[in-house]
Amino acid sequence: MILPTSARTSRVPDVQAMARWRFDIVTGLSAQPWRVAFFDDSLGSVEGARAVGMTAYQATSVAAIRGHLAALGVLTAGSGAPGA
Repeated sequence: MILPTSARTSRVPDVQAMARWRFDIVTGLSAQPWRVAFFDDSLGSVEGARAVGMTAYQATSVAAIRGHLAALGVLTAGSGAPGA
């Protein structure tokens, strides 16, 4: 599942905003924070996500996100589909 960072209640990359967003993920999706792969181009948002226990990566391109997903085993390197 992909959750856009625009779904956060705040655009300010602070730990409190990420904690509120993390609470929504944990309660709404029944997901543990460390099992959520969070991607953002803002280092501040990435650091905030890491501070509340999420696996977070700074990425400024689709290729970078695909690379991280491949490293996590979600995508096969060079593929565009999960598990392909």
